[in-house]
Amino acid sequence: MDLPTPRYGLKARYLFPVDRPPIADGLLVVDRGRIAAVGVAAPDCETIDLGNVALIPGLVNAHVHLEFSDLAQPLGNAGIRLPEWIRLVLDYRAGRAPDQASQTTVARNVQNGLAQSIRHGTTLLGEISSGDWPLTSADHPPIDTVVFREVICLRPQQVAEVVDYLDRHLRAAAASQAWQPAVSPHAPFTCRPEALQLAIETSRRHRIPLAMHLAESPEEIQWMKTGGGPLAELLENRQSETYTGPTTVRDILNQLTRAHRTLVIHGNYLNDEEIQTVAAVRDRMSLVYCPRTHSYFQHATYPLPRLLDAGLTVAVGTDGRGSNPDLSVLAELRHVAAEHPQLPLDQILKMGTLAGATALGVDHRCGSLTPGKHAHFAVVSLPEIDAEDPHELLLHSDTPVQTTIFHGS
Repeated sequence: MDLPTPRYGLKARYLFPVDRPPIADGLLVVDRGRIAAVGVAAPDCETIDLGNVALIPGLVNAHVHLEFSDLAQPLGNAGIRLPEWIRLVLDYRAGRAPDQASQTTVARNVQNGLAQSIRHGTTLLGEISSGDWPLTSADHPPIDTVVFREVICLRPQQVAEVVDYLDRHLRAAAASQAWQPAVSPHAPFTCRPEALQLAIETSRRHRIPLAMHLAESPEEIQWMKTGGGPLAELLENRQSETYTGPTTVRDILNQLTRAHRTLVIHGNYLNDEEIQTVAAVRDRMSLVYCPRTHSYFQHATYPLPRLLDAGLTVAVGTDGRGSNPDLSVLAELRHVAAEHPQLPLDQILKMGTLAGATALGVDHRCGSLTPGKHAHFAVVSLPEIDAEDPHELLLHSDTPVQTTIFHGS
């Protein structure tokens, strides 16, 4: 889309500011890459009438694994158990050529995934990187990226390696300025207690977000309670010793309260007590729901109404294409609307915009169409029908994203 600069207006059938109700025949004014005004007043600048479209905040993908962006379809089949799926992930990674060729493949997949995300209207994402971030500043496309360096540490001697690559991650982010650093102790069964504590202290000391897969599957809960089951079989021969540590989800949640900001990834099997533990620190601990991945694994119904009733911030993620057909946050929101018809649609839209920005700690600059925030937004086609609630036009349809605007251009 060719846009006038540095100040211009866009008219649309509906604006969805998210922090206030939708505006019919709305006007969004952009000035030098920031939102200058939102409303219906006559513009004081050149204006483009976009017609039957919605203007929404840039979508936020709070949890994604871009390394799988070359996959044409998810690994395995619908209903696969998590330990079986992890074996397929390990096989997928092992199938890459070694050393530099592997790094080139990962970089290409990341570039591809970022391009897919932008086409789908995403302007901010939380990426889990299993290795050093492969993109240079010159290679980085126009999208806000929070890069969580994954921590997998099964053996005591690997802790020193964690120290080294987290330090390298922080230094690379400072040198690049194209992305923001974060840390991700992978899961209770892949991150030794001392490595988990190291990740928490890194988050706390450097004031960066932390993300952890937690309460994701019945097999994880079984492993935490008994030390046995399919995950124990998967870990066999990958550890030099059996380690002891937190044995309940609540124990780990209590530890994670010490991080600067925590994203609990999935939380599919949180009980009421654990939900209240998160609620007690809701100002710095959020949940990330990956709707279509959740359905792919055929988990029990996600406790979304209970989480929202408890006042938690629940953001949306796509996870990766290893468990999802694409990287569209809008498709995730439409899936939520279909799976949870009792929820208000404005609350669902918030999950893919402002809630995601809040979870990642950047809601002061994006996540809603608010004057003063960065001009990150998406243009979405609307169907040629009317609806009592305008959100229905956006979330009860299959219309595509037309354009993604980042910093006003």
